[in-house]
Amino acid sequence: MDFAELSGATLDGPACPDLPILEAKSSIFEVVWPGVPDQRAAAAMAMQLQFGQTERWPISALQGHQLCQLAALATFSARTVPFYRDRLRRAGLRPDDALTMERWRRIPLLTRRDIQEAGAQLHSGQVPQSHGGVSSHSTSGSTGTPITALKTQLSLYFWQAGALRDLLWHGVDVAGTLAVLRRDHENRAKPPHGRKLPDVLADTAFVAGPAYMLNIRSPTAEQVDWLVRRRPAYLMSMPSNLALVARHCLETGTRLPTLRQVRTFGAVVTDEFRELCHEAWGVPVADAYSAEETGYIALQCPTGTHYHVQSETILVEVLDEAGEPCAPGQVGRVVVTPLHNFAMPLLRYEIGDYAEVGPHCACGRTLPVISRILGRVRNRVALPNGERRYAHIGAKDFAKVAAVIQYQVVQISSALPAGSREKRSVCCATTRIMAARRIGPR
Repeated sequence: MDFAELSGATLDGPACPDLPILEAKSSIFEVVWPGVPDQRAAAAMAMQLQFGQTERWPISALQGHQLCQLAALATFSARTVPFYRDRLRRAGLRPDDALTMERWRRIPLLTRRDIQEAGAQLHSGQVPQSHGGVSSHSTSGSTGTPITALKTQLSLYFWQAGALRDLLWHGVDVAGTLAVLRRDHENRAKPPHGRKLPDVLADTAFVAGPAYMLNIRSPTAEQVDWLVRRRPAYLMSMPSNLALVARHCLETGTRLPTLRQVRTFGAVVTDEFRELCHEAWGVPVADAYSAEETGYIALQCPTGTHYHVQSETILVEVLDEAGEPCAPGQVGRVVVTPLHNFAMPLLRYEIGDYAEVGPHCACGRTLPVISRILGRVRNRVALPNGERRYAHIGAKDFAKVAAVIQYQVVQISSALPAGSREKRSVCCATTRIMAARRIGPR
């Protein structure tokens, strides 16, 4: 009996052909297999071992460990972040007191306006060296109130670990080709070819297939033509844009025969959208609920369309109008606290979304359940020829002009007369900044 017989393998493939092969990427010269990952990838892979345990812990154990981490974060914030010194003292939180959820809920909610007005008062001047360097990240301002947050390398590490967990949960074959339709800040992902990306899908942990990106601002027809040429196994974009792409495929009879899964981010995923993707391509949708300033909030359960809160990295509270926790079936405001961002702690941050609390999941994971996310929806604009495109407002550029704290965009018309002065003034997208409020002198 040879080795293949002993292992259960065949010459045609592995013993478990339904499972993707995950081959660790090696960082050691001429060590091809088994791969020896670099420090960052090894840390993200090691975290999966803990995640595999903690996602099935008793709820009391999960909440107890969250409170321990919250106590450490709150104590650090009171000592090193000017904004929280009086705020936490007034809330009655003292370092020597044992933290309970009842005491935690005494802390006032943190709003986007609070973050804008506090500015550097929300920054810690004593970020632990072991947390790595600090970087700045700005939100898209989809609520009309953009903010800028600081993150440490540790925060980004937990983001990477969450991304890897998402891939493992949904059985993604990292050797498959990934096509990404999103905004290109470097303006290099132009039609007809787009641009090649690094190993986005596997985040350097595993040997991965190619990844390509096309600017989401490209016309829908050009996006579809690009996808046909790239033949992706996985397609990632915002739901609003993918809905246009799917409808175009249905209207033109365009097929994407190699596509296995649609992966979404940045907006609400509805049942109608999932049905549309299945009708157009015959594939499921895997959604991730995240925010630029907080990281992953919840990931779609691999057994359904509901979401599991990522309790190892973030505390999520869904509150009713009275500020009390919602019961399963109730809809409330989403309030989050990233557990490991010590550069700019966001304690009880009201992110601006609404969600419905779900019952315990039959999959065996004890992580809290969100049945539906009723969050912000990114609008699209209609061009005079009837085509619809993703509306890029350019909020991140507002700060170059003034400290804008809120803006509003109104679409005046989608069918203005050809050559009209108003049509020229709004650059054919027929959007106009109608109002902007700002801080500071003019």
